[in-house]
Amino acid sequence: MDLIFANPDGTPLRPDSISSSVSALFKRLKLPKPKGASLHLLRHSHGSHLLASGMELTAVSERLGHSSPFVTATVYSHAIKGRDREAARKWEEFQKKDTVNDSADSASSKLV
Repeated sequence: MDLIFANPDGTPLRPDSISSSVSALFKRLKLPKPKGASLHLLRHSHGSHLLASGMELTAVSERLGHSSPFVTATVYSHAIKGRDREAARKWEEFQKKDTVNDSADSASSKLV
């Protein structure tokens, strides 16, 4: 079993002991205690940062253990929305490339 958190003997830690350890870490580092489960917020931040940096939705979905990419897209849509500018840029590049290919095809057909 591949566990992120395990006892020294490899057995799973109890979820409440993990959460209390993360809360203690927040306190020790003098970080403001977030509302809700701080461990879950770290997981959510991880997923958000992966998507915002361009990681594929399906890969992030698998990493987080979601049942489908639809779940990931629904929960993390805030991290995906900012990618519209990049999508528009890629579309423009595609159109320019296609225009160049059409011009080249047109010129070569006139030579024949």
